[in-house]
Amino acid sequence: MPCYQISIVSVELKMRNKELLLQTLADLRISYRDLGDVVRTSSYLNITFYLDEGMVELPETSRSTYNRIKQRYSQKAIEIVAKKHRWILKQNGNKLNATKY
Repeated sequence: MPCYQISIVSVELKMRNKELLLQTLADLRISYRDLGDVVRTSSYLNITFYLDEGMVELPETSRSTYNRIKQRYSQKAIEIVAKKHRWILKQNGNKLNATKY
C-alpha cells in the first residue's frame, strides 16, 4: 500500500491567449515548456495547460500557484484592454478602477 497519494485536478481553462499565458508565467518566474497547443510548467509544479481543449490539469498541491497564474493573467488582460481604450487603471486593494481620460 503506498504511503502517499497524488490527486490530479482538471479544471476548465478560460485562458485562450497563448502569448499572454507565456508572459504571465515569465512574469511569475515559473519555468515552462511550450509544446504547441500544450504548455507545461516545471515538474515541481506539474501544471499542464491544454489550450486547444480549454483544460488544465494540476496536482492539488499546485492549486495556489494556479490561482496566482489566473489572477496575473486576468490583470494583464485588463491592462491590455485599458491601454487599447486609453483608460487609466488605479489599484485599490484587490480592485482595479478604470477611468477614461
